[in-house]
Amino acid sequence: PIADSAAPIRDALGQEPSGIVLVFRDQTHEREVQRVMQRDAQRLRVLFDQTLDGIVLIEDGRVAECNLGYARMLGHTLEETRQCCVWDWDVQLDTPEKYFAAYPGSVPRLGRFEGRFRRKDGSEVDVEVTHAPVEWDGQPMAFCIVREITERKGMEDALRLSEQQFREFAEFVPLLTWIAGADGMLTYLNSRWLDYTGLQPEQAAGTGWLQAVHPQDVERLRSAWTAAVSGGSPYAEECRLRRRDGEYRWHLARSLPVPDEHGTVRRWI
Repeated sequence: PIADSAAPIRDALGQEPSGIVLVFRDQTHEREVQRVMQRDAQRLRVLFDQTLDGIVLIEDGRVAECNLGYARMLGHTLEETRQCCVWDWDVQLDTPEKYFAAYPGSVPRLGRFEGRFRRKDGSEVDVEVTHAPVEWDGQPMAFCIVREITERKGMEDALRLSEQQFREFAEFVPLLTWIAGADGMLTYLNSRWLDYTGLQPEQAAGTGWLQAVHPQDVERLRSAWTAAVSGGSPYAEECRLRRRDGEYRWHLARSLPVPDEHGTVRRWI
């Protein structure tokens, strides 16, 4: 492609035209640069809109730009979302005053938080927001990646309820009962276990329970427990456990791994 321009040549008095000047400029490189920039912009937009997470740019509490994922998360169209402000969807920062009190510098610093957003239909979703300050078209803005975590929060609530129910049950069974995390560290011991050994919960947590084991059995139990946790296999060992009055009595210790829906060990009981 060629760009051309023309200008007349006039006589010495600047009145009568005596010729013309033609200027031709090769635009091949310029057009190629424009084509590449347009292609890259289109690719970026496709990636921007195809991600499952919501992406939004916030300027002074208002939406400067967002992707389809964010609009869908809020139940709005893309154009509707571009007309929104943070206080339209944030359950906690639901007024301009609350927003600017939380972010007096107008642009939040790098960070992450969990919160609740209000959708167009009035329902609420749990979200995890990662935000960072950026400059867009010469203006300072907050670049935010938003992930819906409603399902995960529901599972966490159900897990807490399940764990609470188990602990309530464990207080009534005539056994010394405990719970350990996936790493094998004890996180809960029932009152019968604590009453029997005389240890306090903070003393027995983690690996503190070994204080109540006979010194000659400690290393054997520690080794067997470490192997069970590493391999995710059931644990069963006999040991001498010290009673509150100082007397050691033989016990059979058993533990089973509790997996999650993916088969990964979540805890030990």
